[in-house]
Amino acid sequence: MNDGQLHITNDELNQIFPFYFFFDKSLIITETGKGFKKILPLLKGSSFQKCFKLKRPFSTKYNFDSVLEYSRQIFIIESLEKNILFRGQIIYLADKQSIMFIGSPWVTNVEDMEKKGLFVTDFALHDATPDMLQVLKTQEIVTNDIKTLVIELSHQKKELMRIEELERFKKLTVERELKMIELKKEIEELKSKISIS
Repeated sequence: MNDGQLHITNDELNQIFPFYFFFDKSLIITETGKGFKKILPLLKGSSFQKCFKLKRPFSTKYNFDSVLEYSRQIFIIESLEKNILFRGQIIYLADKQSIMFIGSPWVTNVEDMEKKGLFVTDFALHDATPDMLQVLKTQEIVTNDIKTLVIELSHQKKELMRIEELERFKKLTVERELKMIELKKEIEELKSKISIS
């Protein structure tokens, strides 16, 4: 490394960036990382344009210079074969006369990741995607628990209202019965006063 260049093996590159590929000036994909090999095994040797749809940057054309022009922007590409979105960046490699795409599958939930045949171990250790998915999954679980509690509380509130209504009815019934007993006593007293006189 005394020439100012960093030399890295394919194994090391796969550890750091499992979702990478190179394409040459004619947009032929010349090399792929282990992540792409796993989910898109026929990528190597194919035309970039036949494998991916450029979603962002919006005005990018399917030619080497146009792609290179947007090297300072986030790229979002979609696999035409499996409709998987990838979010990443491109880097021009002058010594290879190639462009390198480095990114990650853009997934929004654990189920989506599993549907695509991906596992946490497919991502680089530094990639925050699995961590964010875990946070989202935890948030989803908590939200579902809260919804369940709200439903239970609603049922309990209805039950309490029903019990309160029954208590009011019971109180009214008991008061009525007591009043009836009192009236009966009065009637009896009146009857006894009438019979005495």
